[in-house]
Amino acid sequence: MSSSVLHRFKTKRLALWATVLAAAALVFAALGAPQAAQASHFRADQITWHTGANPGDVDFELTVSVRASYFSITAVGDTFQEGAVDLGDGASEMPQFTVTALDSANDVATADASFTHTYTGTGPFSVQYDNCCRLSAPSHINNPDGEVILVSTIDLSAATGSPVSLISPIIDCAPSAVCSFSIPAIKADPASTLTYRMATADESGIVNQPGAPYATNAASISSTGTYTWDSTGATLNPGLASDPTAPTFYSTQIVIEEVLNGVTIASTPVDFFIRLTGGTGNAAPAFDGGTPADGTSSNIPMGQVFSFPVSATDPDTGDTVSLSILGLPQGATFTPTAGNPATGTFSWTPGTVGQQVILVLQAQDQHGLQAVQRSVTLTVKDVGNLAPQFDGGTPADGATFDVPAGEAFSFPVSATDPNSGDIVTLSVDGMPQAATFVPTPGNPATGTFSWTPGTAGQQIVLVLHAQDQHALGAAPRTITLNVTPAPSPSPSPSPSTPSHTPTHPHESTGGLATTGGADMTPIVGIAVVLLVLGGAAALVGARHRRRPTH
Repeated sequence: MSSSVLHRFKTKRLALWATVLAAAALVFAALGAPQAAQASHFRADQITWHTGANPGDVDFELTVSVRASYFSITAVGDTFQEGAVDLGDGASEMPQFTVTALDSANDVATADASFTHTYTGTGPFSVQYDNCCRLSAPSHINNPDGEVILVSTIDLSAATGSPVSLISPIIDCAPSAVCSFSIPAIKADPASTLTYRMATADESGIVNQPGAPYATNAASISSTGTYTWDSTGATLNPGLASDPTAPTFYSTQIVIEEVLNGVTIASTPVDFFIRLTGGTGNAAPAFDGGTPADGTSSNIPMGQVFSFPVSATDPDTGDTVSLSILGLPQGATFTPTAGNPATGTFSWTPGTVGQQVILVLQAQDQHGLQAVQRSVTLTVKDVGNLAPQFDGGTPADGATFDVPAGEAFSFPVSATDPNSGDIVTLSVDGMPQAATFVPTPGNPATGTFSWTPGTAGQQIVLVLHAQDQHALGAAPRTITLNVTPAPSPSPSPSPSTPSHTPTHPHESTGGLATTGGADMTPIVGIAVVLLVLGGAAALVGARHRRRPTH
């Protein structure tokens, strides 16, 4: 499509939009629609590219966030077509979008469009996507009904792709306060560096970034991607005078540049809204401790399960918080439980070395008010094949046990491999006669050693092994068993021992009195001597007889 044709097309479309927007404003006023659903439909946008499979091929991805009701979007997977991409070489593309996320509370749908274009040269080519229109006044302060423009430069002699980013289409910030958050990005060339800057009016369509003349302080972004705005003194939605829930929107766009050897080789525009929530009395939810911090970057091993918890709480006790994650990679799961707090766990087993993923964590109450987003960047690393490890409960290396002869003895053995697809096999060297060990391979692998030793004095040395299918094993564990004599049986009572010991001072004991329950065994012995030795012995016994107690 030529530039003159495209200009006429846009002029006619803008005239049509003027009629449509006027009618829409009347309809929304009559229906009492919320300010966030006014007139126009674009909320946030981004365009990225990378080289394709064949020479000259460039694969594009265009992400937009729009007013869902404008396109009659009701579910993820819905499709629509909107706008044109000028590819910089005289060609253009009318992208077909597929909805990837739906925020019903805010009437916002996020959608992606992908297409491939073949260039005959290396460029540079200036690629531009533009469309009408941004959100209208009075809720949109700095660029109401403005045009949306995204510009990216392609130089196939210098770059293989552009930086990739991800952000919530609407960032909620408290009014009259400093709001700060990171905008993550992944570079296409590992040798390059990334820098950030605010977009100009010509490349973004944003005549006024957040700041003068509508706010005292200007928004800024650091060279490393931290966006900061102190909204103290910012103009608010005049509708707040009659509706304390009326939101205030400021549109903004930043540019992420990829720099190699001091030269910018590629760039990506990121366009989004900042929403000041006003003094409504409804507080925004906030992420809890344990949730990854904003800007977290982690290297994760390929083939292993990686997970982290997400939790958010709303200070308004009657509110219900819902969690979501933008950018979930294929095969990842996140099943949140709404509530106050809301909880969920992200889990993923990556399968491609070098894959990089940006996740945007979102927490939102039932009124559509959101916590300040948190971003997490994951890079998949090749950690190779890792050895299995013995689990807790398995005897420690060097453990020694005294095992009585004749008594059954056993202990468990278990091992797990950190490579989730591996199978572990257990074995035991040095098994004594009649001992058993029947392991169950798996991940974890389990088994139980059992033995009833028969001879005391034996010393048995066992060596425990755990090995995966690649013959990579855990460090062996050595266990020593010392067989001790069987315990002696408890002695039976002697027949000569009285079965009852008198306890009363005057209880009969064969005609002799005792005191305090005294043991009479010596006197019984004397009586036996008297019987054997006769009369002479009787005199001796008489000398040692105790006197009766009176």
